[in-house]
Amino acid sequence: AASDVYKRQVLFCIIVAGIIIFVGGLGVLHVLDLEWIAQGAPCFIYSLTGWYCPGCGGTRAVKALLCGRLFDSIYYHPAVPYLAAWTIIFLCWQSLHYLSKGRIRGFKYRSWHLWATVLLFFLNFIIKNAAQLMG
Repeated sequence: AASDVYKRQVLFCIIVAGIIIFVGGLGVLHVLDLEWIAQGAPCFIYSLTGWYCPGCGGTRAVKALLCGRLFDSIYYHPAVPYLAAWTIIFLCWQSLHYLSKGRIRGFKYRSWHLWATVLLFFLNFIIKNAAQLMG
């Protein structure tokens, strides 16, 4: 029982440290205004075939989301804001579960979470390529 408590404390510290590092990294990127990071590498699949891959637009979506442009992020790649929201909700809910010592139930993973993400990637692929074909 004591080792479980220790493992939970270590996991909680890792999560909090990850959030602090992530937010700090965003601050550094904002201060340095490293625009070239948002350009990303060209998509290998698009360069080779002329078709958008299921992940195309992901880098632009992350940048838009980090700049507070939610609708642009959804436009560029709808899975990015969905996954960001899901991650924030999961981390907050699990933190509440930990801090309440189990009185608040933790977040339960459901298979539809994965299928919703897969659907968003598939729709991104279909819609972008259909729009390209239509001109």
